Amino acid sequence: MQQSGWKPELKAGMRIARGFADLGYEEFYLLPQNKLVSIYTGESSLYNPAERDFFFLVPDTQQLIAELNNRECEIVSLEHEDNREWVLNLNQNGQKFQYKGAMIASVLLQSLSTVLKS
Repeated sequence: MQQSGWKPELKAGMRIARGFADLGYEEFYLLPQNKLVSIYTGESSLYNPAERDFFFLVPDTQQLIAELNNRECEIVSLEHEDNREWVLNLNQNGQKFQYKGAMIASVLLQSLSTVLKS
């Protein structure tokens, strides 16, 4: 998402992650005074804002919806069809789009990714 231009300011209370080449990633909660707590190990460390490019936001549903709204997208409907998949119908500047997926977050991420690329 950062490559598409979405690079929100990281603030205390956010869930963030850092990728490691060939090793995967680790997730943290960012606390006041730039403290990080790993959600996997519970270990604490310090977040250095100069290393911002190495971290990315792990957005929650509220953050994704807010970003779509900021980009003039209207969520027309969000439905769980046949208890199998989520279907999001989105209107952006008069154009209608539909996204489907197993989880709400993935559907919202798909839609935001498309919006950022347009």
